[in-house]
Amino acid sequence: MSFRTSKPTRPSSPYARPSYVRPSYTRPSDTQRDPFKARGFVIARFFVLVMVAIAGLGIIAAVVSGGFWNTSTMQDCTVTDKGIAVVDGYSEYRVYTENCDVLTVADSFVDGQVNAATVYSKITVGESYDFGTRGLRVPLFSLFPNIISVQATP
Repeated sequence: MSFRTSKPTRPSSPYARPSYVRPSYTRPSDTQRDPFKARGFVIARFFVLVMVAIAGLGIIAAVVSGGFWNTSTMQDCTVTDKGIAVVDGYSEYRVYTENCDVLTVADSFVDGQVNAATVYSKITVGESYDFGTRGLRVPLFSLFPNIISVQATP
């Protein structure tokens, strides 16, 4: 009994494929079967997951703190000065008060206020007002409460 392993055998038919010829179909690799296992897709999926996590934490922080949804009325604020500050290339109306700190006047689409310039023009230095505001003072980001409504006090 002899086993011939060194030489391939010839096909019995001229149309048969010899044993030493590879089949035309080869098993696809892992990245061809599942393109999400490829390196680029793994990095993209990780990036999307991180961005969703950051956005979710930001929304949770905003809701829990109530900072931007906080509406309050500041009573009897005496205006000491007002001016236009340029922050990052954008102008911002600021109102400096004696007992209510610094406030801003800006358009607020949440409140339906799109007339910041008109509200700002109603404020006079030396007068006292009741201000309806939204937001908190955040010194780290130079954020000030936004004036939504102005009512002169007698």
